[in-house]
Amino acid sequence: MKRNKSRIKKTADKKDTTNTRNTIQRTKILDFLKKNRSHPTAEDIFREIKKEIPTITLATVYRNLHILAEQNKILRFEINKEYHFDAETRMHFHFLCRNSNRIIDIFPDDSKGIINAIKKEIKKEIKNKKYSLELENWQSNAIQIFMFGECK
Repeated sequence: MKRNKSRIKKTADKKDTTNTRNTIQRTKILDFLKKNRSHPTAEDIFREIKKEIPTITLATVYRNLHILAEQNKILRFEINKEYHFDAETRMHFHFLCRNSNRIIDIFPDDSKGIINAIKKEIKKEIKNKKYSLELENWQSNAIQIFMFGECK
């Protein structure tokens, strides 16, 4: 009887760590994104990871990408109704070439200055348009800037 109680207590004491434990699949996905700078979609990632882990499913890839994004280990953004993923989490912008559909990272020298200027303009607009009080004390938690054009 003691033995069963002991087993039950150990199980009850364990927390669900499904989303936080580092699985082989999650590690492979993150490693792939760190090495691949093309801003792939989940399907692109799935095709590549499946070569190393034949049993992986697309659902597993999506779930792990979602967890990595929630943990701020990767960026997730939507372009043309498709989610793309990026392991580069330092402040940067994206340029989408309309000719090649490539997404290129841009690291401006003064990205924080650019962001602060944008925030200042938004605050000015909120003040001038007399938006609701809830927006007067806004705080951004993420800013994504996309530039679109043609590569030469």
